[in-house]
Amino acid sequence: MVQVAFDRSACDERLQRHALVGESTASQEVWDKVSLMGPSDAAVLIRGETGVGKDLVARALHDSSPRSGKLFNCINCAAIPDALFESELFGARRGAYTGATESGVGLYAASNGGTLFLDEIGELSLSAQSKLLRVLDQGTYRPIGETREFKANVRIVAATNRPLEAMVVDGSFREDLFHRLNVLTVHVPSLRERSSDIPLLVRHFLEQLAQPSTRISPTAMESLIQHDWRGNVRELKNTVHRTLVLNPSRWIDSFAISKSFEVPRRDPSDEDSLRAVLIETGGNLSRASRRLGIPRGTLRYRVRQLGLDQLVPRD
Repeated sequence: MVQVAFDRSACDERLQRHALVGESTASQEVWDKVSLMGPSDAAVLIRGETGVGKDLVARALHDSSPRSGKLFNCINCAAIPDALFESELFGARRGAYTGATESGVGLYAASNGGTLFLDEIGELSLSAQSKLLRVLDQGTYRPIGETREFKANVRIVAATNRPLEAMVVDGSFREDLFHRLNVLTVHVPSLRERSSDIPLLVRHFLEQLAQPSTRISPTAMESLIQHDWRGNVRELKNTVHRTLVLNPSRWIDSFAISKSFEVPRRDPSDEDSLRAVLIETGGNLSRASRRLGIPRGTLRYRVRQLGLDQLVPRD
């Protein structure tokens, strides 16, 4: 067996470049797994919510491997019609079907020596899953219209936000394909699981957007840390970008941040909305005021006015 020398510091630099930024325990676990799995040729299944950066982890795995000098190709399994999946993956000879006016090389062959990233693998139909399983089992592929089979040396990395185990049980995902893909697994944590990384991520995005001198007030940063990032890192990046566009000055306060959140804020004058926010935040007026985008004193006055004091714990 050939031993591959691996430079951890070089890997860390590549991870930083791919926006896998963070010092939290959850982030460090991802870094450690990429460092260990990168040099391998084994299939990797990347799991996590939408917007956490599964594609960045896939690219980091490629760049941390001996294949880094070869191509990294990606197929968005959710965006390719079932009828086109086979030709997209394996290619087709000229005249193999109506519209095939030229021979085409599929992404599997184009990834020879490199990595093929199958994003949103859980969206593949059972028919497409069968075609993918065959090439993973045998290591050979046949372009549409060809009589010969060809070999390619391709590392497979897949990603999903779907519960594949449950899909195996209900029959919508092949169990044999699941085991083929699930050799190594990386769980990418949600931003809610690593909220302590948000200041580092914000700084990283400001640098990416060529605004490294922009300053953010402590209360604005706290608003970002406390926000419920359902869209994860992607939503955070969009929020930072939107804030810079809507607030050209190089000083960002909590008001500027509140205007940039994607989720519309509830009307603080509406009793039902105010009650719902107080319940969600456990009666914490500081968190509720940030969620509603109003000063804490104004919120306290409104709570008393509406007789909702019972929802706020006494100091």
